[in-house]
Amino acid sequence: MSFINFQRKSFFLAALLGALFVFPAGLTHAKDLIFDTPSQSALVRVIEGRLLGPFLDQPIANLRAYANYGQGLEAVPFQVDEKNAESEYVLDEIGSDPADEKPGILDENDELVVRLVDAGLKSHQGLWPAGSKLARELELSDPSTGRRGYFYLFSFDSPPPLSPLRPTRYDRERDELESDFLKVGFIKEHPFIFNWVSSSSFDKGKKENIVDRLKVRTKARALGELVTINLDEEEIRSSLKGVRVGPVRVIRVIGARAKIGPMPEIPFDINYLFSGRLVQVPVEFRLPASISEFLSELDIEIGIDFRDIRGSTFSTLAINKGTLVDGKLSPTEKSVLLGDEEWIMVNGRGMNLFGVIDLDRTLTLRKEVHFLDDPQSSRPPESVAGQLPEIGFRLLNWKSLEGGRAYSFHATVADLAGFPAGGGRGFYKAIHHPPQVSLGQGAPPKALLVHDASAPAQTIGAVEAALRATAKGGLEGLSIDRFPLNRSARTADLEAIASRRADVVVFLADANQSEAREIVARRGSQVVYASADAGSDPLRLPPDRVIAMIRQCVPERSKVLFVTGSSTGAALWPSYQEAAQQAGVNLVHFQMPKGASPAQALLPVAQDASAIFIPPGPYWTEKDYQRLREAVQALAKAPRPVPVFAAGKAAVEKGAVLGLDAAAAVSPEMIATQAAATLLGQKAPTSKGSEETGTTTLYLNTDTLRQSRLQLPIQVLKIAKRIGAGEQ
Repeated sequence: MSFINFQRKSFFLAALLGALFVFPAGLTHAKDLIFDTPSQSALVRVIEGRLLGPFLDQPIANLRAYANYGQGLEAVPFQVDEKNAESEYVLDEIGSDPADEKPGILDENDELVVRLVDAGLKSHQGLWPAGSKLARELELSDPSTGRRGYFYLFSFDSPPPLSPLRPTRYDRERDELESDFLKVGFIKEHPFIFNWVSSSSFDKGKKENIVDRLKVRTKARALGELVTINLDEEEIRSSLKGVRVGPVRVIRVIGARAKIGPMPEIPFDINYLFSGRLVQVPVEFRLPASISEFLSELDIEIGIDFRDIRGSTFSTLAINKGTLVDGKLSPTEKSVLLGDEEWIMVNGRGMNLFGVIDLDRTLTLRKEVHFLDDPQSSRPPESVAGQLPEIGFRLLNWKSLEGGRAYSFHATVADLAGFPAGGGRGFYKAIHHPPQVSLGQGAPPKALLVHDASAPAQTIGAVEAALRATAKGGLEGLSIDRFPLNRSARTADLEAIASRRADVVVFLADANQSEAREIVARRGSQVVYASADAGSDPLRLPPDRVIAMIRQCVPERSKVLFVTGSSTGAALWPSYQEAAQQAGVNLVHFQMPKGASPAQALLPVAQDASAIFIPPGPYWTEKDYQRLREAVQALAKAPRPVPVFAAGKAAVEKGAVLGLDAAAAVSPEMIATQAAATLLGQKAPTSKGSEETGTTTLYLNTDTLRQSRLQLPIQVLKIAKRIGAGEQ
């Protein structure tokens, strides 16, 4: 929690480990802010026209989608895929397929398609484009991560230009799907069989073909065990019926027919939906008769034969640590189990490939893993002998299906940008629980001031008044709410702040920067930490003041450990070392071993030290503070208690004995200017002038002081602000 003093039109805003910071107003892309995880960044969100009620019967050509990345609204790629009454996609090349009943008009069964990575920040009505006759806010809310992203849909009589971005492309002559991440090519004579897949992730961007082909192998028996019927993918007749090409996804529609022994021909409709990193393949087929009438047994294998990706790891939920692809089929690999979630995954050599086949509820098949890891075997037709590996699924129990009915299944293959949180299970959850969609009217601009409950009313009132005075064109109807805090902002506080759905949240109180970014900014609100200079480094406490604090509390030439992590804090060491030499403090740099517990690492080296100092670091999390508390408690209980000094009030709240915090002086007008610029999508100005002054505040944890039995000088006790149950 910050203590704010209003003095000569200036605020002294205490900051803890990154709290004095302004998020840049111009964020280059939403994937750096909202849906940026490997799982979410691969996905599109398909929204049925029936959920877009006000836009029904509007000309599709007049629709536009926008998002706010911190610089106002800008056009983003989207598309509307029309479907006819039979739920068939209307193609660019119609052929003999029926057209839509109302071509070019948004219907209830049409699909609006957007990429999750294009979702942006919340945007108020003052930023909406002029000339729109219909406007709505489209909120996407992820139930698993809590993140919220926003799109803005408009209908115009004279629509502005579309976004020039085309994330997906289609080469009609080569029949190739392509994006910046993935390319998929097909066999001309067998258009449902792909025989080219290249990934920009593979081996640092080689973009070479990593697959031999898609394989669909059928094994049937008739007349008991007397007749065996084998069918490969090239014996399935198929034709490309048409393509629909959009900036967000490309749809290839294929008709196919399979003749399995004495059975009547089985017709299939196969769609390839390609969207950058994702290939979705919904398949529908109709059984003209029960399989059991003609066949004694039927098994089908659907898999991808890779050319050579040795060194990667294959995993399922049941073998989540994976098995190495090395050209040798181990006993474990001969019978790979799926687990409760029936997905497969390949990781390594830069790739994170995921696959799953989802069956409709009436398709009572059983799935098993199909896995071959053998460079010598031959399973033609194929271009390259061997399977390194061949992976996919076996679909069993076909005899359970009734004839005269339609069935469907849905295959998904993804080339993820990185290893997803939770592994394959995490991505499985992401595709089966997509962000929830809500369509709203939007609202005038809204700001939320998060401030110390103890701050004088006139202090917060001055900021509010300055913001109202600054709010002019584009900010009509601005509402300003307050959110008082009795302490540094904790997780529950940040959750409550995010739930207010403000366009901008102005922090006039302490908050952990990384946690606030995750909870508040990634739920659509822009965040401003009141600061004298958006470009300055607020973490640089004056080293001479820090050393002076330590010197007052320890004897001259005492050994004091300067503790840093493996990557944070070390850059501050030279300046602190110089200040310590001048002040007569024996400051010794101790770098924590990577992955070590602070308590275990510090206990052996601290027994000959008078104190430990933990310098400022910008990435402190609640887990880091828990480790700090454990270390403080262990050092206090040691045979020779060692006090811990720290940077920042919150570190003292978490157990350090003494801490120094920096503060910057900022006028209410400057805070208001930063907030207003953020609301308007403009670059926030920085303060340069006489009002940019600074101060430091000393904090003391009285509870920890008792435990450590440290005797502090009376002058330190007099000026320190007390924290703890015994602060009186």
